[in-house]
Amino acid sequence: DAGAGPGVRPAFGAVHLVCLVSASDYDALLPTLSRYCHRVSAYHRSAATEFASLERELPFVQDIFDAGIDYARELTGDGDAPGDYYLMMTNADICLTSTYFAELDGIIADR
Repeated sequence: DAGAGPGVRPAFGAVHLVCLVSASDYDALLPTLSRYCHRVSAYHRSAATEFASLERELPFVQDIFDAGIDYARELTGDGDAPGDYYLMMTNADICLTSTYFAELDGIIADR
């Protein structure tokens, strides 16, 4: 961590980005997203597949979290056990401030 200074260990070791897209968009988005995301996953159920009156392929929040949890468990090698990771979800319309990760680092370090 370049901003932590010499001898200061960051509270978290890395930030990994998991991108979840609809199965119908997966092939088209994979070449672009794979340059930025550590994992690109497709969701196969959506509001449209579960509710006949809805047309938009909106994912379920639990499926978004599950994609991140599955990836984190693979990284930590914990299988079904809780691992040593933090899961954060944000949306395209949520902008993180330039100090977000520094503040997160401080919160985690105080635990």
